[in-house]
Amino acid sequence: HYCSELYTMGERRRIYVGNLPRDIRERELDDLFYKFGRITDISIKGAFAFVSFEDPRDAEDAVYDRDGYDFAGGRLRAVCTLVSSLAAPVRMVFRPERTGGALVA
Repeated sequence: HYCSELYTMGERRRIYVGNLPRDIRERELDDLFYKFGRITDISIKGAFAFVSFEDPRDAEDAVYDRDGYDFAGGRLRAVCTLVSSLAAPVRMVFRPERTGGALVA
C-alpha cells in the first residue's frame, strides 16, 4: 500500500526523506536505512534526501518504519517517489506553506 503500486519493472526504488538536519551526512542516512535492505544510492539535498533501494519491498518497509521517526530533535518524513530508469522523474514539489509539509506531484 505504500510503494508497491508505484513500482513496475525497470523503475528505481527511491524514497524521499524530509525534515533532516542541514548537516546530515550520508553515513547517518545509511545507518538509518541499511536494515531495510540493500541501498543503491543516497542523494542529499540539504534538509531532505533521496534513498534508493535495490528492492521496492525494502523501500516500502523503510517508509513504513521511518515516516514519523524521531531523529535529531525532529520527526522524519518518508514517502515513496517514482523515478523511472527509462524516463524523466515524476516531478515532486515540496510546498510547506500550501500543503502543511507534504510532497505534491
